[in-house]
Formats: sequence, C-alpha cells, structure tokens
Amino acid sequence: MNHTQHLQKAESNAKYVKTIKDCDFYDWIIVACFYTELHYISSFLRDKGGYEGTLNHGLRCELLRRYSRKGASHYQEFMKLKILYDKIGAHIDAVRYETSSNCKAKFRSTEIADFIEDALNNVPSIIGCTPIE
Repeated sequence: MNHTQHLQKAESNAKYVKTIKDCDFYDWIIVACFYTELHYISSFLRDKGGYEGTLNHGLRCELLRRYSRKGASHYQEFMKLKILYDKIGAHIDAVRYETSSNCKAKFRSTEIADFIEDALNNVPSIIGCTPIE
C-alpha cells in the first residue's frame, strides 16, 4: 500500500472506531484502534520517512525507533508515534485471545478511552491529518 492508501484505510478504520466506541466489545475496540493507528503510522513512514518497501510489525517498530533518534527529520513526530504504537501494541496481544467480558475486566474504561483518543485524535494530529468528524 502507498501513503494515500494507508491514509484512506486509517480514515475508514477511524470511522468504524467511532461507531463502536460506546459498545461493550472492548476487544474489538482495541483491535480497531490498533489498526487505525497502524495505518496512520504506515502512511507517515511512507510520506515523511520515505520508506517504500513492505511493512510488517517488526520493521514498522524498527523504523519508528530509527527515525525517532534526535537529529532525524521529523524525529519528534516519530518519537511520539513510537510511544503510542508501543502503548497499544503492548495491549493488542492481551486481547487477541480474550473474550470481551475478560477485556472489560482487564482494562479500565479510562484506558479504553485513551486508546480511542489516540486512534481518533492524537495520532492524526501528530502526522498532520484532520481527525475524522
């Protein structure tokens, strides 16, 4: 996928997050937020990082780490994105094999709200996109 395709997919996912953000399916909320952030970040890696190859989770993490070094172009944005991607990435494995009720027990509602805020507003603003209305 190119920069524009990742951005379109992120925006589509963000619209989906908005439709499910008040439901009790916490596992799906977290998964949808993760993939929303993943596509926004992939778009930024292609646009500002100039990366054109195939992206996977390990490479995405490595590129974020490399580009977030002081002195790199857009390093502050990459550093913020790395922190947010690591934050939700740490939780994606926790929900992968859990039921929604178990996820509800594991995560406080404020954590879920933080994931939603990051996916819908924080990540888009870091990369210079207008959040989905």
